[in-house]
Amino acid sequence: MIAEVRRDDLPLFISSKLGELGVRFKEVKPAKGYNMFGIDWVEVEGLEFKAFKAYFKLTVWGMDAAARGGGKAPAVMEYAFTPAKQTREKVESVWEYVKTGLFSKEVSGVRWKGGGLAERLNADGVLKENMLRLAAYGMERAYIEEGEVRFRFNTQVVNVRKGLLSVEQVFYCIPPTREMFEAAQAICRAL
Repeated sequence: MIAEVRRDDLPLFISSKLGELGVRFKEVKPAKGYNMFGIDWVEVEGLEFKAFKAYFKLTVWGMDAAARGGGKAPAVMEYAFTPAKQTREKVESVWEYVKTGLFSKEVSGVRWKGGGLAERLNADGVLKENMLRLAAYGMERAYIEEGEVRFRFNTQVVNVRKGLLSVEQVFYCIPPTREMFEAAQAICRAL
């Protein structure tokens, strides 16, 4: 499920995956910021959310690894959705685990915490199924913050030497999935 994508190819890669999912969008522009790269807000039509963004951010350990010239740097990848209906709600998903061995466990369920919206999300069985599938893809958590629905994945960036002084970044990208768009739809509908 995880794809190896060169930094400059990331906007094209994500826009092609959106096209495969049948998502109609207007234009894909690179997002650039401090220790961040991805695609900036893309207008989406005909869904419960009006815009979509995908980006990587280096973690503190990732910034340290990159500063030391390390090959692998820990990063997070987030997908953010702007609901059509504005919200000030704050909710967060919490994974429930079942022990599968002496030192191992696996995700067995998801519970939302944070008020009335959390109760509505906890009652949605289809959303729970989609969230469990996203957990299998490596999703750390989903949450609503600053009026955006966000899905966070742990990943890494690899610095590959191209020449004596040049380095190219390769991202381990989790492509957008149908489950993620269905989960975002369900969350935005519940607002």
